[in-house]
Amino acid sequence: PLYFKSFILKELTSNRPFLNRIDQLDSEKAKETLLSLYSLGKHIQKYTEAPLGSLIVSMTRNVEDLFTLYLLMRENRLSKYSSKGLICRLPVVPLFETIGDLMKSPEILDEFLSNPVTKASLEYIAEQKNWSVPVQEVMIGYSDSNKDGGIIASSWNLYYAQLRLSEVGKKHGVKIKFFHGKGGTISRGADPTHWFLKALPEGTLTGMIRVTEQGETIERKYANKVNAAYNLELLLAGTTLQSLKSKLYKTGNEANRNKLFMQLAEESYKTFRKLIEHPSFIKFYEQATPIDVIESSKIGSRPARRTGKRNLDDLRAIPWVFSWTQSRMNISSWYGVGSTLQNLKKDQPESYAILKAMVETDYFLRYTLTNVDTSLSSTDEVILMMYADLVEEEKVRKEISSLLLDELKLTRNMMLELLGSPINERRKNHYYSTELRAQALLPLHKEQVVLLKKWRKARKENDTEKATYQLNNLLRSINAIANAIGTTG
Repeated sequence: PLYFKSFILKELTSNRPFLNRIDQLDSEKAKETLLSLYSLGKHIQKYTEAPLGSLIVSMTRNVEDLFTLYLLMRENRLSKYSSKGLICRLPVVPLFETIGDLMKSPEILDEFLSNPVTKASLEYIAEQKNWSVPVQEVMIGYSDSNKDGGIIASSWNLYYAQLRLSEVGKKHGVKIKFFHGKGGTISRGADPTHWFLKALPEGTLTGMIRVTEQGETIERKYANKVNAAYNLELLLAGTTLQSLKSKLYKTGNEANRNKLFMQLAEESYKTFRKLIEHPSFIKFYEQATPIDVIESSKIGSRPARRTGKRNLDDLRAIPWVFSWTQSRMNISSWYGVGSTLQNLKKDQPESYAILKAMVETDYFLRYTLTNVDTSLSSTDEVILMMYADLVEEEKVRKEISSLLLDELKLTRNMMLELLGSPINERRKNHYYSTELRAQALLPLHKEQVVLLKKWRKARKENDTEKATYQLNNLLRSINAIANAIGTTG
């Protein structure tokens, strides 16, 4: 790895190409990547880079991932040589997705911004866009961090990473523009726009923001002009207000809150990992959710698994969340919260009292707990056990379902104690809307469980015709439940 990095850095001091012809490569993936960049380079040579956006490096694990893209850009006329050295004409954006990558992100960004090619490139882009200071876009992923360690660990590491990345930007005289890779469910960062903006770390919103809108969220927010205008105005007004507030004052509670939340994140992470690393967990998950149906569908822009390996690390976050949502378990948006709060109350009553006092005043804490609260309201124990009964091995079924039900009960109790009143008193509209929807959902879930049994039986018996017929029925069932709940993954 050290030799590889030094080799890349040495190569970036010149503007010479490696290849004469892309078709000489043996790897089809390499050809596809280089041809994509070649098309961008061809466009820039003929026209300009002005209408083109950023090049995002998914799953950025180290600084070499970013420098390698510089090298590939150099190969495809996306760079030029100036008095300051090599300049890449399109922004290179790291995407930090897992909890481990979020933790390492400040060190990676610091090394990236220290490089002469990065400095020259950011200055060139700022000059082209008439910016007073260089801007480095950084994308942070809500989905995979949540899949990694549950909602508390994800929320905290996203928050803390933004704080630290902003400091790195200040160190280098660069404005950091955060790109929030959010999805349409609680487990993937979905939330009301105004609450999301209020909960961002103070000082990190500097008048520039980028967010993803995915799946059914696009239709619900932008299907007609009135909705579209309202949601865009909400984002613009909220971003403006929070940017001004960040410059004007700080509340003064951040240090105590951050120390406490870091502890909660570590505790909940351990509890969540203990569940998903349980020897029986994978078998339970594969049988108690319709993940196998989702993997057989053709509704995503990318395959359900990154490389095709049969493990959780390889499974993408969207089908992961989608499958738990369909079975109404929603584990990644509440599991571990109850145990964490209970341990805090038992072992550190003073810290628990501080946490309880901050619930009404701290936007980030309130935002996180409201998301947990929302997810709990759509989690249904009766439906959970209907799907759990699909698990063939009794030992596996009992071990995992007991863990889920115990933690669910504990989380409901601890949330009630912390928030002071039940959801039907605090959030009446949400509560009764969920209850009304539940009446229509119950028969849909019952039908899906029956269909799953029939489809899996047909597959075991190698009855292709019957399996295909039941798969089509199952896909309609998944679509019906997703529409009734109002979300996929």
